[in-house]
Amino acid sequence: MQYRKARIEALQQRMRERRLDVAFVSPSADMEYLIGGRLPLTERLNQLVIPAEGDCSLVVPKLQLPLVAELRGDIDIQIWDEDISPLDLVARLAPKGAQRAAVDGHMWATFVLGLQERLPGASFTDVSPLLSAARICKEDGEIDILQEAAQRFDAIWTTFFERGRLLGRSEYQIANDIRDLILEHGFDSVLWCEVDGGPNGASPLHHGSQRVVEPGDPVVIDFAASYKGYVMDTCRTPVAGEADPEFVAIYD
Repeated sequence: MQYRKARIEALQQRMRERRLDVAFVSPSADMEYLIGGRLPLTERLNQLVIPAEGDCSLVVPKLQLPLVAELRGDIDIQIWDEDISPLDLVARLAPKGAQRAAVDGHMWATFVLGLQERLPGASFTDVSPLLSAARICKEDGEIDILQEAAQRFDAIWTTFFERGRLLGRSEYQIANDIRDLILEHGFDSVLWCEVDGGPNGASPLHHGSQRVVEPGDPVVIDFAASYKGYVMDTCRTPVAGEADPEFVAIYD
């Protein structure tokens, strides 16, 4: 994780322009954009509390403290244990007398309702548009990451077609090969990998099977992976052997 002070200060400026007193950001891509990583989104509350003025705080359960060790010294880390209410702690971190609060779209309804009960004088709105406006304009470092990830994605396809084969192999076997290549090419995690051969490719809800690819089958290969906080997604349709002219016409 890496605390992105300039990004948080830019968000605070936008908050002041819109007269927001505090923003609550849950584990999500938005949190990762601001602190360089995301915490688990579970019934154990993790919350980034950002006032319009001053330092922000990160609320984490005690058992997940090792996940934010890299942030010590950069951000105020508030720890809660099982014998206290984390929502009480989050509400106390809001500026005194806060009248306008903003939450991100990933916050569970039970947490939003709990904060509304604890901050009865505040109206609530969505902070996501402010973060989306910031994230859509990529910094030089972000562009470098995206370009590198795209090159690695292209390399996955090149390696797959050099080493792999479609004919006589099941959808599951092909998918496993691609998962291995994703990790081999330096991606952090595989988000999904779906291989749909022949008639299975016509269904958007097919998620692989033991069906073996036959000659002439078009094979829909759809996979996604994460790289340094960014998600890459690709879908291609190679053909096992010679493509049927009717399929080529429809595809074109």
